[in-house]
Amino acid sequence: MNVALPVTTDCEKRTSVPVLAMAHLPLVAIVVDADDLTVTYASHRAVERGIPPGARPFGAATADLLTARRTTSIRIDDADVTMSITVLPDGAGLLIVEQADHGRDVAKLLQMIDSMPVAVMTADPDDDFRINYLNRGSGQIMQRVARHLPVPVENILGSSIDLFHADGHHQRSHLADPCKLPIKGRIRLGDEYLAFDATAIIADDGRYLGPMISWKLVTEEVQLSNTVSGMADQLARSFERLNDEAAGLRSRARSKAGVVQDLTDAADRMDKVLKVISDRVAHAAQLANRIIDQATSTSEFVTSLEENAERIEHMSLAIGRIAGQTNLLALNATIEAARAGEAGRGFTVVAGEVKSLAAETARTSAEIGAQLSGMRSATAMTAGAIRSITDQIAELVGVAGEVQRANIDQAVSASAVNRTISEVRVAADDSERAADVVSGLAKELSRGAEGLQTKLTAFLP
Repeated sequence: MNVALPVTTDCEKRTSVPVLAMAHLPLVAIVVDADDLTVTYASHRAVERGIPPGARPFGAATADLLTARRTTSIRIDDADVTMSITVLPDGAGLLIVEQADHGRDVAKLLQMIDSMPVAVMTADPDDDFRINYLNRGSGQIMQRVARHLPVPVENILGSSIDLFHADGHHQRSHLADPCKLPIKGRIRLGDEYLAFDATAIIADDGRYLGPMISWKLVTEEVQLSNTVSGMADQLARSFERLNDEAAGLRSRARSKAGVVQDLTDAADRMDKVLKVISDRVAHAAQLANRIIDQATSTSEFVTSLEENAERIEHMSLAIGRIAGQTNLLALNATIEAARAGEAGRGFTVVAGEVKSLAAETARTSAEIGAQLSGMRSATAMTAGAIRSITDQIAELVGVAGEVQRANIDQAVSASAVNRTISEVRVAADDSERAADVVSGLAKELSRGAEGLQTKLTAFLP
């Protein structure tokens, strides 16, 4: 059970709408007790004409007699005034109203009070706060919550107002003192919720006539509030998880930023190494090209030697042939000298020397030919070796070129990696900033959810 504290402590005179309307009727209107016909309520006109609350204007007449007549007359200001009699429901007494042209207005007012779309009931503070009036709207609400009431609906009139509260003493401490009214609150009866607004009914003479309590069924509003409140709680928890995720994202972004920095440093080092390799490969290619040039020159020189050796070999062969012919001529000369006898002895010596010289020349020519043949073979081998070396160096130059091109491609890739790393760094920074924004939004939305719950609490009666 929920009870609101009084909204004010000023002890002001407050009057319900039905009672206020009755009080200002432009004719005599009174309510009398059904047992002793004592006036329990009187309009301003009745008081002005000498019929205040507590008066007994009907003398020895009985309630049964008045009820049977439906009309009566009383002496007012030395004149008999005809009064119409209406029996109030549930023993609330007799309503006696001066018959005049306003009679239809009175009936209309009474019907309006009973039919107005506000559930109203009143209780008597001098009679254990027993309920002495409830209009049709109150009856309809009581029917709605009847299964949760301790008494049948038809017995509510005349029952203590404590039937709505588990702690009657707490309620009475407010309802008994008009200075503590009005109060607003909400009670729960089973699965139904009722909002109430209790105000004080003050008579013209300042007497506290009791509380007027208006009721409103707010079960749907409470259920809606609980649903929305649950959604707000769920949203708050979701925003909290979102904030945690944002914090995790921020932490991961910072961690990635550190990794990106390490990658940047490694990429810078690799770029420097690639530049050194590129420079050395270029230098090696230059050396290889110079070696190729020198090898080409040497190969050309060796080829020239081979050609010269071939020519010398041809000349040596020619000399050998000449030596053979000379030897043959010397042999013929020796033979002729022998024929000449003593006269050809000197010629024989010369022919012998020529023969020896021819033989030596032939032998030397043969040795030269052999040496030239060996030199030609060596020259050919040297030329082949030089060509092989030149080809290998050329292949090495090609490999160096490929290495240099690959190194250039690697440098380009390294530059692309550097750009990508820079973009990753920017993305990491953006992620951290986005995480900060998401975290701020989550906190703001969480505060909004809390504000929504506060507004829902204030919205409900």
